[in-house]
Amino acid sequence: EIVEMEPQEASTEIFEKFTWKIENFSRLNAEKICSEPFILCGYPWYVI
Repeated sequence: EIVEMEPQEASTEIFEKFTWKIENFSRLNAEKICSEPFILCGYPWYVI
């Protein structure tokens, strides 16, 4: 079943600040690194 919905405007704006300090960045050998999780609006998020 396909349901169409009208766009809704957000009732509140959400602003969070996340700082991720990467130690010895120039010495990293990993192709990809991932931050520790942080919670925003009840969901875990990661910076990759």
